[in-house]
Amino acid sequence: MDSILCVGEMLIDFIEDKTSEEKRFILNPGGAPANVAQVIGALGGIAFILGSVGKDAFGDEIEKTLIKNKVFTEYLVKVETPTTISFVTIDDSGERDFIFYRGADRDLNLSQVGISELKKFDIVHFGSATAFLDGELNNSYHRLLELSFKENRFISFDPNYRSFFWSKDKDKFRKYAIPFIEKSDLVKFNEEELLIITQSESISEAINFLSKEYDATFAITLGKNGSIVFNKNYKINIEAEKVNVIDTTGAGDAYIGSFLYKISQFENKKMLLGDKDEIRRITYYSNNIAGKICTRYGALTALIDL
Repeated sequence: MDSILCVGEMLIDFIEDKTSEEKRFILNPGGAPANVAQVIGALGGIAFILGSVGKDAFGDEIEKTLIKNKVFTEYLVKVETPTTISFVTIDDSGERDFIFYRGADRDLNLSQVGISELKKFDIVHFGSATAFLDGELNNSYHRLLELSFKENRFISFDPNYRSFFWSKDKDKFRKYAIPFIEKSDLVKFNEEELLIITQSESISEAINFLSKEYDATFAITLGKNGSIVFNKNYKINIEAEKVNVIDTTGAGDAYIGSFLYKISQFENKKMLLGDKDEIRRITYYSNNIAGKICTRYGALTALIDL
């Protein structure tokens, strides 16, 4: 089993408590790449996190939670800037809306870790909820992409679109995402991201476009409708098992985390993506893990049930 490096933001999510009659929020360590790493660790994989948090109680809480979920934190950088936080509100269907107060995640500099250290990973996953915003993280994110591509590593990418940041500048978001799609082996979208990035009117139109233009394998998560995985040679539809949805926060991260966990067990990962039958089994597994995450409040609260 090979190790997986997850790079991007770490933060504290304050998630709306829908069980309370009064308006209140529950503290949960989060950030898409951190969530992915924790799913991998909880499932028994080898996950490392690369990102920055503040030298404060929130940063300490993130580190403690990562370690509890068996994530290696050698490349967790602590800086003077306060840890990034977000507030997550949830509608009656379990869908989320985010408000961010950005801080330490922007300050990641690869020199704080060392380039030679990062060359040893066979799988590199980029989660970009804040990585395309201004800050040193943006530069580090692109430098690591070029390094990973040059070293022929298995590259995974999830754009993690947040309307709070990009609703008024979707073209800029799309521009940043394209180089990662071009260089990735595996790309995960939700339906909103799929239509924004491809500028398509329908899922089928977007799938046709991506399968013609890019060599990557794409995984499209569709909530209660399951997911679609496709590339130039095949398309797989897997239905989701029915669960009692409480909160969808972290479901997409659980999906791609479990997908990468399974991939890490194979020797030739790039060739594996061409094996339709094996990818079908992995997709079914990932759907089920994502569904379990939706049954509790908080991005990864349900990890204890995995």
